[in-house]
Amino acid sequence: DIYEGDALGALRVSETGVLLRDEYVWEAASQNGIPILMVPSGGYFGESGPMIGRSLERLLEGKY
Repeated sequence: DIYEGDALGALRVSETGVLLRDEYVWEAASQNGIPILMVPSGGYFGESGPMIGRSLERLLEGKY
């Protein structure tokens, strides 16, 4: 996983970085008419659940 707090990954991307990544992917897919399936990831520790929720919340509010 890319998140900085994940023990299994080593990319150390901040929460802001993860949300920006999600935004970029959703916008690019939307602008190009590409269907996308989001599989929430990073559920390996307590911090990741709320972060995944924030990403989904932003998507549903149309912020992506």
